[in-house]
Amino acid sequence: RLDYVCRSAGKNWIPTSSQPWNPPLTVHGLQQAHSLGEKLHEHIQTFDLPQDISHVYSSPLLRCVQTSAEIVRGYEKGLTKEDTTRDEEKETMSDSKRNITTKVKVEHGLVESMNEDWFRSWCLKASDSTWGFKKKQIPIETIDEELDVHPKAKEPVQNLFQSVNGIAKLHRQHNDLFEKIMTAKNGDGIPSSSCTSSCLEDVAKAYEFEFDESADDTTSNNSIIHQDHTVVDLSYTQPFHTIENNYQWNSFETRTDQCNRMANLVQKLAQDYPDQTVVVVSHGGPVTHLFECLTDKTWKEHGMSKYTCCSIYVHEDGGKSGFQNVLVNDTSHLEDKSAGAIEYVT
Repeated sequence: RLDYVCRSAGKNWIPTSSQPWNPPLTVHGLQQAHSLGEKLHEHIQTFDLPQDISHVYSSPLLRCVQTSAEIVRGYEKGLTKEDTTRDEEKETMSDSKRNITTKVKVEHGLVESMNEDWFRSWCLKASDSTWGFKKKQIPIETIDEELDVHPKAKEPVQNLFQSVNGIAKLHRQHNDLFEKIMTAKNGDGIPSSSCTSSCLEDVAKAYEFEFDESADDTTSNNSIIHQDHTVVDLSYTQPFHTIENNYQWNSFETRTDQCNRMANLVQKLAQDYPDQTVVVVSHGGPVTHLFECLTDKTWKEHGMSKYTCCSIYVHEDGGKSGFQNVLVNDTSHLEDKSAGAIEYVT
């Protein structure tokens, strides 16, 4: 996450963004997700899962959409390796131009925990992306909502999530930026491979667009995106879980509500796709507590879910008799230094 990189460098990403709740990944984060996509082939074989990924669902927040897109690209890159007839141009083609067959469905039920700690990470005057920012030092009863809380935090949280076309546009803006970063060279003529706090101005611009649903994708920078130009599934406009609780500052989502929406969504997917391999991409807290909901075990058994970790749950009857976890919080894909290269061309 770029905001965490900035914080580690002594800078604060939050004030630079028009969407402080919605930080992007760095190139390193994209590479980690890409590695996971490639690793999924091995997991499918190891655990005898239904061949091929049929559906990919993502939280509406940008970092999860980016993660999902790179998982798909990494996975489908593995599929193309088996096609000996493909030519070199197809192999090195920019992912924004490559035909990605599996599209990412944006599912609101997979969003981050909308609790006080999350709001504190971005909506207070001095927030720096730290989870539960200064919860002890600044008790909630001492906070002046008029002066100290970001205006967007005082609206229903669903207002923060763009339409599927807006999310696709935001993702493409950042994808284009990272293509530029990956193909850029430093003063010594060496290709650059990271987006750190030095690229804050360019990242801020990637959020700046006015979305026009009626514009033509080929003629306007502020236009709707054609399905062929995005990995986001533009037809998935009715998420299974619609956030209607009007969570906002001082009216937070409870842990029970968060656990229920995650579990209900996964159970629904298991029923709809009983003999298929489905990927869902969410955040650390929701994924950690999903383990508890599906297994009736404490999350402490395996600890908190970390960046791009992979957990696999299997079932025999659409989840009616429960789920078995065969892999929890696996990060072995990050240990393979040869995996995860993202190919970009100008």
